[in-house]
Amino acid sequence: MLAGLTPILVHNCQAISDAEQIEDHVEPRHIAGGEEADETKSLFDGDVDLGELASRTEGRIGRSQAGTGRVRHIIDAGKIIGTDLKGSPTSMYTVVRSQGHALGGDFMYEFNELVTMHPGLPRDLIG
Repeated sequence: MLAGLTPILVHNCQAISDAEQIEDHVEPRHIAGGEEADETKSLFDGDVDLGELASRTEGRIGRSQAGTGRVRHIIDAGKIIGTDLKGSPTSMYTVVRSQGHALGGDFMYEFNELVTMHPGLPRDLIG
């Protein structure tokens, strides 16, 4: 976020449009029967409230992903919420939010906007 031309750090801002990004990006890829869901994807259970899971990043400090303009949060939901990349039940999930203005495909992410989320750990942390 900018104050004039000076970058400032802002914590705990609610993302502008989590619901849209969940509908447009997360559900097609990470819900069984989604247009892009297949055996290579982790899948949320159908009864999981994705908006509520995404909102759990509020008040948390994630890890910045070098060179991407994104922040990754790894959260334990406290109950099984889907299957991970290996097809095993998991309570862990990953939420990625933008850290600032960053190009993503054909559009620009606003500060702290939801980029993606999926059950389980990120690929680079799976042994």
